[in-house]
Amino acid sequence: MASIRTPVLAAAAFLALFAAACADSRPASPSGSASGTDTCVFCHGSVGRVGNLAGTDPQLAASPPAATTGAPASAVGAHQFHVNPPSTGGFRGPILCNECHVVPADTAHARNPPANPVVFGVLAKTQGNTPTWNATTTGCSATYCHGGFSFNAVTGSNATPLWTATGLTCTSCHGMPPTGHPATGSTPATCSGCHPETVNANGSINLATGAHINGKANVAANCTSCHGDPARAATTVNPLLNSAPPVAPSGSPASVIGTHLLHLTDSAIRGGVACNSCHVVPDNANHAIQLPPVVVFTPGTLGTTQGRAPTYNATTLSCSTTYCHGSFTFNAVTGNPTATPAWNATPTLACTGCHGMPPTGHPSLGGTVTAATCSQCHPDTVNANGTINVAGGKHLNGASDVTGNPHTDALWADPTHHGYSANQQGLQNCTTCHVGFASPAGTTGGSCNSCHGGTAWQTNCTFCHGTAGRTGNVAGTDARLAVAPPVGPQGQTATSAPLVGAHQRHVNPPATGQVAAPFACIACHANPLPADVAHVNGQPVPVPFGGVALTGNVTPSFNPTTLSCSATYCHGNFTGGATSAAPLWTGGTMNCTSCHAVPPGTGQHGRSQHLSAGCGACHSGYTATAANPALHVNGVKNVGGAGTQINTWNANTRSCGPSCHGTETW
Repeated sequence: MASIRTPVLAAAAFLALFAAACADSRPASPSGSASGTDTCVFCHGSVGRVGNLAGTDPQLAASPPAATTGAPASAVGAHQFHVNPPSTGGFRGPILCNECHVVPADTAHARNPPANPVVFGVLAKTQGNTPTWNATTTGCSATYCHGGFSFNAVTGSNATPLWTATGLTCTSCHGMPPTGHPATGSTPATCSGCHPETVNANGSINLATGAHINGKANVAANCTSCHGDPARAATTVNPLLNSAPPVAPSGSPASVIGTHLLHLTDSAIRGGVACNSCHVVPDNANHAIQLPPVVVFTPGTLGTTQGRAPTYNATTLSCSTTYCHGSFTFNAVTGNPTATPAWNATPTLACTGCHGMPPTGHPSLGGTVTAATCSQCHPDTVNANGTINVAGGKHLNGASDVTGNPHTDALWADPTHHGYSANQQGLQNCTTCHVGFASPAGTTGGSCNSCHGGTAWQTNCTFCHGTAGRTGNVAGTDARLAVAPPVGPQGQTATSAPLVGAHQRHVNPPATGQVAAPFACIACHANPLPADVAHVNGQPVPVPFGGVALTGNVTPSFNPTTLSCSATYCHGNFTGGATSAAPLWTGGTMNCTSCHAVPPGTGQHGRSQHLSAGCGACHSGYTATAANPALHVNGVKNVGGAGTQINTWNANTRSCGPSCHGTETW
């Protein structure tokens, strides 16, 4: 708020008036009247003077210059700058004479000057000021007009300008900005943003409105006058989004900007948070004068959900104990209540910055738990790919939002909706609420057994995988053939799926082209096979191997990463076989040489090879192009019998006979 010089008529001027009445050479009053402007001009002022601006005092012509004859220069002083300021470049519109004088009603003051020629009026006394005039120094002090003001915390400099001084500027009466004013620019043009009725955009005083030095602060700004971006579009959640930093108020520290937009607009974590979650949103511009607390977590908003009492540390610029950043509890499930993210730090918080994966107290989940795992029970919160379902609006909304609780959504009857989820995470998650697969405590419905027709489903293997009613292609098929994939527990049918792979090729080989008899399930899986749902734990399917795979006391293994089995008797781990063979479970076609040479490198096939004898010469039922599936990969050599070259084979004496060369020893 700039100031002006207060008009004053020096006491000496009044004392000279009496002499002037007798000695002044001015002409007599044209009207001959004893009072009125014309009479006043007879002693001081200039006849016919007109004001530069509207609102000029009718007594303008009577004010110096000119002063009475013999009056000191101080009798002129800043009269005209106060009562008849210029139309441009001034500090205020015209001030009336009675703001500094008691205007005489007749000419008696010319002979009997008042004892106190300067009597301040209403404007100078605004806000309870008690201004004074010093006739010796010709200075006025404690006037509202020259900085004796206070608007809440904003104050002027309470200047004491001399009546005869020149060169006053804005900063003669107050700082730029005034003391106690919020940080802003240091030029008059800056003032226009919040005080457009007082200061023009070019920094000059708006004389037309008369709002400068009028006893009021005249703050007529909107929010974006000081901070934010007026071009930014509002949102339903935040109608005042354009007011939020960036841009911050001029002169503010960088921390004022911080992560405003990350919180207020849709992000990868959730939709925009309302401004009043962290601030009391002012309903007028008074906060620019008397600043409110920087951060006030409003009760009933997101940060205070579940009765939390969050705090903001203005030194570390961090907030703590907020619901938003892990201070939550849903029954036994809790977040990370100690999270204290810094407001001005580069955003680095991921899921585990606010809670565990899964959160502490959450039912145990099988396998490696990722954000995608959450989608199984919280699909409205987390998408299947592990990203937050921002559109769903369920993340950081004050609720746990477990889909299907109490399983009333339209998809719940579809096994691919909840059955696959139960299989993937383990049925122990179901039994957290459905103890014994019965109704959850305190409810009358929701029994798994009721929906699944009793308890028989718990021992029905094909309820989860395989195909009920499947029959084998050849004799000797495992009685549990129907249980084997396809279909897998997640509905998989392709052999490229790990839970399908070469199941059927092993347990149900084709009627033609088979290379071995059907394998029993326990050749690769635990013996005995599971008899109930206890094995549904969300863990990778174990492959401990058994039966023929262990022939020769070998120790085969299965690699769940490469999906290959190695060191099995079945695929060459025997004398003369390809002991390093590691076929892929989801791999392609295999032939004889995948597991051994033709003939195998046992050291006992030399003569046969020399004579170009086929496998059938010594191995009953073999042909030149195919093995005997009844004897191939059965853990026994099966030499002799119905072979064309050998009739008998004595394993003890390692001799055959009669053979091509008679009885001979190998």
